[in-house]
Amino acid sequence: MVKLQDLGMLKFLISQNIDNLHRTSGIQDDLIAELHGNVTLARCQDCGKKYAKTWDRPNKCSCGGPIKSFIIKFNDEMPKQELAHAFEHSKQADVYLVVGSSLITQPAGSLPRIAKRNGAKLIFINRGETTLDRLADLRFNENSNDVLTAIVEEIKNE
Repeated sequence: MVKLQDLGMLKFLISQNIDNLHRTSGIQDDLIAELHGNVTLARCQDCGKKYAKTWDRPNKCSCGGPIKSFIIKFNDEMPKQELAHAFEHSKQADVYLVVGSSLITQPAGSLPRIAKRNGAKLIFINRGETTLDRLADLRFNENSNDVLTAIVEEIKNE
């Protein structure tokens, strides 16, 4: 994904992972929406500003709001800003790449449908079926690293 970003081909990344893998790999902060949060971050409950989870992190944001863990649990409200970015970028996508998701968990599972409705080509890379396979323009039931590596190489060769 970072190589696609570096080639200018990744416009935005929507993640349900909380493991910080995307950020540590080099995905730019302004290109990611972490719908279920991030174990290494805390965020202001009022304005959404993110803070590193460090021993000296303040308890109150500069806006006055409380700073709490940025992990979304069942029945927690989704982060409004992250969700708004995810929906907006899904509407604007020309190609929408789904990697390693069954698309069962909502609202993320509905985002490819929104992208497709707005004209995006859907590419699914997932071992096993997804709930939206019938909408995919391309479908790979293979190792995502192998497929993504081949896609990056093909882009470089063009």
